[in-house]
Amino acid sequence: MNKKFQVIYVPIGVGTFHMPSATEQFQLSIQMLKGLYEDVIVPDEMLLSVDKLNTFLETVNPDLVIL
Repeated sequence: MNKKFQVIYVPIGVGTFHMPSATEQFQLSIQMLKGLYEDVIVPDEMLLSVDKLNTFLETVNPDLVIL
């Protein structure tokens, strides 16, 4: 069985961030990471709560975590 090397991006934060700036940086970071490794797994949104973080982490089995 060949398991593909899994890289995930875990963009954690808090809701008190200036959200327009945080959203822009989130999108830019995804672009940069996909330029380095197009198969990087990213969540659909920033992970601003423990529940969202846990939900995302339940879907992956990473070899490398970018936090």
